[in-house]
Amino acid sequence: MTGATAQAAVLLGSFNLGGTQQVTTTWNDLSGANFSLTPTSGDGTIAHSNTAFQGSFGFYSLAANGYSVTGTQSASFDIESVLWQIEASPNPDLAWPYNDGPTLTVMTSAGSQILQPVAFSSGFSEGRYNYGAEPITYTAFAWQWNLSSIDDTITSITLNAPISIHTSVSASQIDVANAFTQVIPEPSSLLLAFAAVPFFARRRRASV
Repeated sequence: MTGATAQAAVLLGSFNLGGTQQVTTTWNDLSGANFSLTPTSGDGTIAHSNTAFQGSFGFYSLAANGYSVTGTQSASFDIESVLWQIEASPNPDLAWPYNDGPTLTVMTSAGSQILQPVAFSSGFSEGRYNYGAEPITYTAFAWQWNLSSIDDTITSITLNAPISIHTSVSASQIDVANAFTQVIPEPSSLLLAFAAVPFFARRRRASV
């Protein structure tokens, strides 16, 4: 679904991950106007590496090696499912997800574990007139992790996504739940973002 609309529109989806407990943190605005990176709702954290900055439309970098986005979320229950959404305008000259995409880190009794997502998909897109006469396409992307096989009780997670040069990240959302149900379709290749089936049950908009 594509259209030329205001850059403040948010494409993130709303998901029920199953189980009896779920925590969500949403950032509708990652631009310089929200310099403190205060979430719209929830109490997770998000940050960019020092090779990026908060521009007029979100995180951005001019560094040749790009940058990274880190998100954290804690819960009062054993986390078994994690869903991370990023609203971005990927650099069309480079593969997306960039550099194999995001990972999740948890601390267990055996030490730190770095996990790859079990599912990835793209969602709604729209054109935004940030600069110039041509709209820039922003799309919501989602990755999901299954932690149910980890014997330890997991109450906090750290997410890290490599982002390429000239890619804007304008919004994000982290969901964690105490049971795992796969809520986004899994394409045949986790590297074929633009061939993935849209995953959203409904579209949510918000003013920022």
